[in-house]
Parts: sequence; structure tokens; C-alpha cells
Amino acid sequence: MRSFYVSLLMIFLFVSTFHAQSNKFIRKGLKAEDLNTQIDLFSKAIALDGKNLDAYFYRGLAKSNQGDQIGAVLDYTRVIFFEPDADSYYNRANSKFILGDYEGAKEDYQNAIATSGRPFLNAIYNLGLTQFELAEYKDAFLSFLNVLNKKPNNAAIYVKLGATLMELGHHKHAFPFFNESVKLNSNSSTFYNRGIAYLDVHNFKNAKADLLKAIEMDKTFTPAYFYLGIAQLYSKDYEAAISSFNQTLSFDALNYNALIGLAMANYQNANLSEAKSTFSKAKSILINQQEDTVTEVSSVFENTLWHESEFNIFNRYLPKLNAL
Repeated sequence: MRSFYVSLLMIFLFVSTFHAQSNKFIRKGLKAEDLNTQIDLFSKAIALDGKNLDAYFYRGLAKSNQGDQIGAVLDYTRVIFFEPDADSYYNRANSKFILGDYEGAKEDYQNAIATSGRPFLNAIYNLGLTQFELAEYKDAFLSFLNVLNKKPNNAAIYVKLGATLMELGHHKHAFPFFNESVKLNSNSSTFYNRGIAYLDVHNFKNAKADLLKAIEMDKTFTPAYFYLGIAQLYSKDYEAAISSFNQTLSFDALNYNALIGLAMANYQNANLSEAKSTFSKAKSILINQQEDTVTEVSSVFENTLWHESEFNIFNRYLPKLNAL
């Protein structure tokens, strides 16, 4: 009998020793700055103690920061299987969101909120973003509103509420939220978002004013130049549109949406050779990005912003540009 208890004691000491060594690797990993080093140390901790869930959690975090979202999901799943907790659900949801698994992310954010035992505002906000991506705009609005009740002075929340109302078609009710975001934080982002909203309702005067303000605050704000070009194109200010699209291309020479816009602006400005050149370049970039040979000209542009969001105007220009 004595030998039996001695054996049990030896097993306990053996297991405790490995667990202690495993935790040492975790502490070293948490101090390391290099992500590869962190992952290696957490992996060593797991090799010593496969039940050390902290090692899986921190390795998942390091993998996520490194860009390995699939590996991160697997590590968080291990933790959740044995001891589900709000932080593991939340981090796994973030990785799933990045991977485009919005349904999976939504479920995990909901579980994070349910198990947190506290107002988990980051999870609620990210749930709203996920619902927005899933076109569940009413649910997204309620999620963002929930966060706003706790953070009434957060300009970003007002932007999201405004954008959600725009998607719901409640344009009139959206602008007070955009206005409040600008009032709370008058920066390039809030002016840009309100400018895009004005563009959506074809209020080109206000759209141009806001987008110009965003550019004034951030000279490298590439999307602002692009959408300013669209507003100018619709306003028949073709010289200005040409300048804005060219400025966009100065930051990203392969931006086919800007090239298409530039082609249309040049066409309207009677710069037909420039229109032909930029349109051909846009078409060439798009064809090179597609795996199969495209036979129909219109199908080349199916995934462009112009085809998806500005089809009416683009459909009028397409045969003209293609005939150059």
C-alpha cells in the first residue's frame, strides 16, 4: 500500500514538474517581441503539457497577429472545447471575420457577449460590423445603438449608425448621425464618410465640399480623391474630375476603377486619345486578373465599382469607350 501512494506521489510530482516547465515557456513567450519566437515558445509549452489552455490561447493570439487566421481559429477552438470563455470566443470571432466567415463570426461574438458577464462593448460593436456585412442592417443598427448608449461621444459609432440607416433607405434620418460624427471629431474620416453619403443621394455640391475637406486634412487620402472625381464627373466638371482621378492613380497606378473614371472624364472632355488609352489599360488590368479568357467586353467589368454601383452611367459610356 505504501508503494502505491509513493507511485501516486511520483506521478503527481512528474505532472506538476511538466506543468511548471510549460508555464515557464508561456512566461518567456509573453515577454518575447518577435511573433515567431512567441509561437515557438508557446508550442514548446504545449508539447510539455497538452492541456495547458493558456498556451493555446496565447499561441492563437500570436498566430492571428502574424496573419495565420486559420491556425488561430484552431487554437482558440481547442480552448473553447474544454473551457469556453468570452475572450476566446471574441478572438476566434475576429479571426473568422478576417477570413470572411461572417456567420461563424456572428455566432462567436454572440457567445462572447453571452458568457462575458459584463457589457462587452468591443464584441457588441464587432457584432454590428458583422451583421452589416451580412446585410442584417436592422440588427446592426441595434448593435451600434447599444454601444452608443454606453459611449455617447464616440464619433465612429455615429458614422456606423448613419451608414446603416443609408443601407436601410432612411437617408433623411442618416445625416443627423453623420453630422454629429463631424461635430464630435472633425477629421478626414468623418468628413469622408459624410461626403460618401452625400454622393449616394446625389447631393454633389455637399459631397465635393466634404471630400475636399477630407483631402485638405489628409493629402494622401486616396479614396477621397477617387470619390471626389465621381462627384465632379456627375457635376460635369470634367477637368476637375480628370485631376482627381489622376491624383488617385498617382498613389495606385493599377487602380482600374480610377482608370475607368478617367476614361469617361476624358471622353466627355473630348480627349479621345487619352480616353482610349486609359480605358484600354483598365481593361488589360482586369483581363490579367481573371483566370479565364473573357469574350464579352461587358463581363470584363462586372466586378468593378462602376458596374456594381454606378451601372446606369457606366452602361452609357461602355459602348462609346469600347468603340474608340
